[in-house]
Amino acid sequence: SHPRPPFSFAYLSEHTVATGGEDKIVRVWDVRTGKVATQLPEFSSRIRSLVAESNSKSLTILGSNGDMAVHKISHLDKPYWQEKTNMRITCACSAAVLGAASDTTEEEAEQQQEEEE
Repeated sequence: SHPRPPFSFAYLSEHTVATGGEDKIVRVWDVRTGKVATQLPEFSSRIRSLVAESNSKSLTILGSNGDMAVHKISHLDKPYWQEKTNMRITCACSAAVLGAASDTTEEEAEQQQEEEE
């Protein structure tokens, strides 16, 4: 478990959630057992925000130092994208939410993401 209460929480699936905080560790929990199912490698700074996409395919981690990383939920051992932004980031929201705020549908957003990969 985390030594202090986590800053962030993300729903991954019916049986799993992710938490992260001051200890720089993202833990994925099996809610049926209440135990850690997996733990990601230590992040570069405190975890400020976790965002799981509505399609449950990716988990975005935002650190207090501005670092960002996106992990495919099927391969949590290493990020498939990361960036040092040098910005102070305190929270984030899902692209699905951003898409809903614009005229982009979730299907269009997924297609754009696939084209970028």
